[in-house]
Amino acid sequence: MRKAIALFAVLFVAVVTGACTDDTGDAPESNILETQQQALERARGVEQDVADAAKRQAEEIERAEGGR
Repeated sequence: MRKAIALFAVLFVAVVTGACTDDTGDAPESNILETQQQALERARGVEQDVADAAKRQAEEIERAEGGR
């Protein structure tokens, strides 16, 4: 009888533990990494736009000053 109770307890714990596993842990992380990658690409684009605008502004200032 004790063996049956022990076996039942072990099986119960195994089933309960198995039922509580979370297989979706990887999906949100990869989504977060993809979102971060997209944000970095947009930031690089904005950085290039700012650099281009600064270059144009410097050229305009130089032309306005007479090319010193």
